[in-house]
Amino acid sequence: MIGGLFFGHEDVAVFRERHERLIEGIAAQAAIAMDNARLYREAQQEIGQRKRAEQHQRLLINELNHRVKNTLAVVQSLAYQSFRKMDDPDAARAAFEARLRALSSAHSLLTRQNWESAGLADTLRSAVEATAGSNLDRVDFDGPDFDLPPQTALSIAMAVHELCTNAIKYGSLSVPDGRVALHWNLSGAEQRQVLTIEWKESGGPRVEVPVQKGFGTRLIERGLSAELRGEARLKFAAEGVTCTISAPVPERPAA
Repeated sequence: MIGGLFFGHEDVAVFRERHERLIEGIAAQAAIAMDNARLYREAQQEIGQRKRAEQHQRLLINELNHRVKNTLAVVQSLAYQSFRKMDDPDAARAAFEARLRALSSAHSLLTRQNWESAGLADTLRSAVEATAGSNLDRVDFDGPDFDLPPQTALSIAMAVHELCTNAIKYGSLSVPDGRVALHWNLSGAEQRQVLTIEWKESGGPRVEVPVQKGFGTRLIERGLSAELRGEARLKFAAEGVTCTISAPVPERPAA
């Protein structure tokens, strides 16, 4: 049943058989017109859905292209910095591979969230685990969790990887009794919150201030500060390296 067509008259017995046939013909034409309208509407809806699907596909391709270019740029930078000084090719290759593993670990976190965001706690723990491995239990994690935009999560993960690497080579994780406290917190009003991340080493060898800044130091002090629009400070105190990162809380990524 598509609809109804009704005729009436104030007098009795006005309609005859020919009138009935006429009404049936009109009703049939009306039914065809209504059915055609329904088919046209469904066709338009299908065309609209196809257009939206094509637009979504283009957006996905553009987004994938953007992510691949960003990732290749990061890998290119890591390769350049790792192999810039070829005094020890084996050490350079090991450093490059370690940085790639840290980058891969951060990418895995983002993939689980469809590249929309990554939790800060998971990002920090994953970056430490990818670098420190069995030394993970010597790192104390403490702080609230919230989501980070993809590029911010990658930058923080790479910075933590560099801190871990330095601690394993020269700092608190290079000796059995050394530890790291990795704490973070939020402060300020809800609309203008500030994130502070602190990496603090203890129990390691006496720290000597480096004569020149390496790639890891530059990545933390310059790259991370620029990415977070904040400040990153490295302190080479005799009792242990401390890194303090302060930045406005990034906006939650839109779904």
